[in-house]
Amino acid sequence: MKKILVIGDSNFTKVVINLIEDEAEFEIFGVIDCLNVGEKYLNYDVVGTKEDIPRIVEENDIYGGVLAIGNNWMRKKVYDRVHSVCSSFNFITIIHPRAIIGKNVLIGRGSVVMAGVVVNSDSIIGQFCLLKMQSSLGHEGVMENFSSLSFGVVTGGNLKLGAYSNISFSTSVIENIRIGAHTFIGAGSLVLYNIPKFSVAFGVPAKKNRSREKDEEHFSEGHQLKMPLN
Repeated sequence: MKKILVIGDSNFTKVVINLIEDEAEFEIFGVIDCLNVGEKYLNYDVVGTKEDIPRIVEENDIYGGVLAIGNNWMRKKVYDRVHSVCSSFNFITIIHPRAIIGKNVLIGRGSVVMAGVVVNSDSIIGQFCLLKMQSSLGHEGVMENFSSLSFGVVTGGNLKLGAYSNISFSTSVIENIRIGAHTFIGAGSLVLYNIPKFSVAFGVPAKKNRSREKDEEHFSEGHQLKMPLN
């Protein structure tokens, strides 16, 4: 099997490692940025930092690697850093064998599709997107680069999800919805109307609560939100 690196420094890295093991298409050579170099992470060697990647790739015939980072904006920043030190690094796409992928679906490089995900026909998933367990993307849906669907999200057809945006846990989205870039939809929401870019929105139905910055942490906001029933 082709040897790859897993790049990440959070508990989400464990989830991606398990996914790679289930897919059984690649051999994990080592982990980048978790713990100290020389230690073990889920029985894999921590082999270096981002700055060590060019040497590790050259010395060990590394095929490529995956960004195991849950936060959309942080994933972009780490991608930029890896690209700056190793511009030829091969970012691979990981799709769990228990994901269901419809006809004429395009999935960009570096994206991660977890167990139980359903991607319906004629959908386009951009580069470095995340579709977490039991989420679904309706037919002709579009996820722009570095966007994500959290656990249990269900979307109707023809969704347009902007770059870096995240739809949080167990949210439902009706058909023909547009969600702008850098937007966060809070957990348990019902999205019936378009949501503009740079927004925090939540509720039943979901409404914009406030504006947000592009580098604002996703999950801290989600933990604080209480969904009103309107």
